[in-house]
Amino acid sequence: MSTLPLKRIHHISLQVKDVTITQAFYEDVFGFKSMPRPPFDFPGAWLENYGIHIHLIGGQAPDLSPEEISSRGDHIAFHTEDPDAIEEVLKEHDIPYRINIQSGTKLKQIFFHDPDGHTLEIASYSQVPE
Repeated sequence: MSTLPLKRIHHISLQVKDVTITQAFYEDVFGFKSMPRPPFDFPGAWLENYGIHIHLIGGQAPDLSPEEISSRGDHIAFHTEDPDAIEEVLKEHDIPYRINIQSGTKLKQIFFHDPDGHTLEIASYSQVPE
C-alpha cells in the first residue's frame, strides 16, 4: 500500500475567541510576524516564525480553560537551547507556567497556556533535528 507523498507540516490552526488578543500574544511573546492572508469570509490571522506557520481562526473557540497546566493533553511544543531565558520572558509577560525536569536527563519542559487556553510547551530536547 502506498503512503501519502507529503513534504512537511505546513501550518497549525487554532480556533480563538479574539484574533487581536491571541495574535498579540504570539507576536509579543514568541516573535511571530503577520503574513498576508486570503480574504476569507471569517476573521483570522496568519503568523510565521521559526519556519512555522500558525493560522488563527476567529469566532467560536472551544472551551480550553483548564484550571491547572497539564503536560499530558494536546499541545504544541517548541525547542529551545536556553530554558532559563524562556522562564525570564514568561515572567516578564506575567504568564503562569509549570516546569517538568526529568531526573537523569537534561530535559527541562516548560508548559503554559495562550490566551485561549491552548497548552504550549517549550523544552530543551537534547537531540533535535535541524
